[in-house]
Order: sequence, then structure tokens, then C-alpha cells
Amino acid sequence: MSKLINIIVLLVLLLSFILTATNINAAITNDDIYSTLGFDQEVLFANNNNNNNNNNNDITIDWTDVSTMDVSNRAPFPSNLKRKSFFDRLPAEAENTVRSPVWTLSTMSAGFYVDFQTESSLLQLNITYRYETMSMWHFPATGCSGMDLYNFDYNTSTWRWTSTTTIMKYPQSINHMITVPAQTTHPTEIPLYRLHLPTYNGVKYLAIGHDTRYPLIQPKQKKLIENHNNNKKPIVWYGTSILQGAVASRPGMIFTNWISRNIQREIYNFGFSGNGIMEINVANYLTTIDASVFIIDCLPNMNATLVTNRTIPLVDYIREKHPTTPIILVAGTWYGDHWFDPTPNDSKRQALVEKYNELIAKTGDKNLYLIENSKDELFNEEVLINPTVGGTHPSDLGHMEITKFYTKYLNDLLKKYEREVSYLSKK
Repeated sequence: MSKLINIIVLLVLLLSFILTATNINAAITNDDIYSTLGFDQEVLFANNNNNNNNNNNDITIDWTDVSTMDVSNRAPFPSNLKRKSFFDRLPAEAENTVRSPVWTLSTMSAGFYVDFQTESSLLQLNITYRYETMSMWHFPATGCSGMDLYNFDYNTSTWRWTSTTTIMKYPQSINHMITVPAQTTHPTEIPLYRLHLPTYNGVKYLAIGHDTRYPLIQPKQKKLIENHNNNKKPIVWYGTSILQGAVASRPGMIFTNWISRNIQREIYNFGFSGNGIMEINVANYLTTIDASVFIIDCLPNMNATLVTNRTIPLVDYIREKHPTTPIILVAGTWYGDHWFDPTPNDSKRQALVEKYNELIAKTGDKNLYLIENSKDELFNEEVLINPTVGGTHPSDLGHMEITKFYTKYLNDLLKKYEREVSYLSKK
């Protein structure tokens, strides 16, 4: 009898412990966790007192609407193709001409960035989001809906990260960003910033808060930095979720933004997650752009039959409007299980190779290129570890490897092509 009583007492104590623990856990919030770690979530990265050129407590804030600024990597469509919203990637007309998923994805600001100069010691971002989804199982909120602030280091001619938004809440979030003290990287130049916008969320409204005494200045042609005003034509890139930015930890890490910083050229990102399938009604808008090169990077969303049926019609459509502009067909990165099940990759790669060879045989097009990726060159040094999340979408490491490949490839190709164009124009 005494043993039974002891068992009952132990069970009661165990149940009491479980209920207490449950109540404690229910009461714990994200703010408690941040506080335990020594962070205040609302002002994480906000304490920038060492960088101040004045006292932040005395600052009067002005808000500059980003839609009134020159936003880069935002395709300039013809005047008859207006946007429905400033931050859309396709014109308003596309809502009625492309498939619904493509239109929805086009309202996400993948690839967009804004450059500005200011001596303000305080920078804040006030964003109103379009969509409630801030993150995914394999995609952190900083990468999906966050923003990245970079500063141009004149000493090294390099864009360097300063801060990432830490508060991503629907519908509106305000973030404090880290600033770089004036004269840190140059004795006379005003600090130059680049703000990368969200990749997998839409922007209804975005404003940059700054000291009213130090306005935002949009940089024009600079002696110490080449930018998009130096007559370099942009790159038009059409593809899938990987191109749109999945699943980098923050927008500055997606490979098109990285490459754009490296080669100092705008890249118009037309990545449509799950929906990059070589469609003419999408190309209809892409071909209105005076591009330096068109990159077709759709294989991850296609099967071999689609590749066979759509490659030649798409290339022919682009060629009608851009007879000599380089076109690059890309086979895409390998899936994580390729080393033991290569069929999904190999079948559509082979279909692309066959259509490429058919086009070359038919037209002799000297400006049509193929990145077959038969040895997984896009993942370069990290082939064996497959730098992805879930076997398909690149991690930061994967985006870095893709960046390495394309930085060299595009630099070499565009130098050669533009040198030839310049030579012919002088004859």
C-alpha cells in the first residue's frame, strides 16, 4: 500500500512540474528571449552612438519616400507600359497577359536597390509590406522580407555590409540601421549607401528616415565609383526561385545583387519562383529593354519536354527584336541528390544542349551561348557538399559560388562583345 501511495505522490509531482513548465513556456515571448540574450529586439543594431557626428537624441527626422528616388535594378519599360505599383517588376498590363502566379511574384521587389549619400548619423527604414508571409521553413525572414544596407568603402572600392533589418512584421515595420561616420573611408566624399530591398515580399511603401540637417543625395557619375550612369547596358535575367533569391539569408547575398556589385552593372531580376518556364508572354516585356545580354535560366522549373518545346521559340522571339545581343542559355545548378540520382538534371540538360546545337546549326548565331554546367561549375569548389537548403535552393555559400562563376564569365563575355561593338561602330 505504501508503494502505491509513493507512486501516486510521484505522479502528482511530475504532473505539477509539467503544468508549471507549460505555463512558463507559454509566457515566454520573443522579447523575453532577446532580453535573456542581452538584446532589445526593437533597438537591435540601433545603438550607434560611437558613430554619431551629433547627438541622436536631438535629431529631427525627415522621411524620404523611396518611390521618389532613383531605384536601380528596376527595369525602365517604354512610356506606354506603366507600372501598377512603383515596386512591381512587370508593367501593369502584364496582370492581364501573364499567368496569375507570375503576376503575383512580379509584385515582389527582388533585385531592387537604392543608392544614396548622407552624413546623417541616424538612418531608419519604414516599410509597409504587401504580403503577410515573412519567412518560409527554409528561408529566414531576413532573406525573404528583410533589407540590407551596404556602404561603399572608397579605400578598397568595395561595397561593405553595415546592417540588416531585424524587425519584419506585417503590415508595417520600422528599423534602425547602422551608419558609417563621415570621412571613415574617404576624407572628402559623403558616405555612400546601397539599400537592397526584399526579395520575396512586395513593398507598398518604403521611406528612409534621416537627420533633417543631412538630406539624402542621389549619387550621379562618380570619379571613385562606376555606376549605372556610365553607359553600361543592363543584364536581363529570366529564371526561377533561385534567381529570385531563394534562399539567401539576406537580400544583399543573392547572387544577382552580389554580381551587380562586383561588375558594377545593373541586373534586372525576373526570377519567378516555381514559374520560370520560358514563356513568350513574359519575354514580351523583357525584350522591350535595351540589354547587354539576355540570360535564360529556367531549367529548375521545367522538364525535358518543356525544354524541347520552348527553347527555340523563345530564342527566336528574342532574336527578332535583338538580332545581335548575346543570349545565354543556362542548364542550372545540380540538385542535392544528383550524385545518386542524376536523371532529373541530366534529361533536361540534354534537351537544352540538343536545342542549342539545333539553333547553332540552323542560324550559326555567334552570340548564342550555352552554360551546360555538366560538371556543376556553378557550385565550383563546393560540388561535393552541395551548398543548398533542401537540395535545390542555394544557401549563402551556394549563392557565393554562383557569384564567383558568373562574375568571371560575364566580365569576360561582355568585355569581348562590347569591344567588338565599339570597333564596328567606329568603322
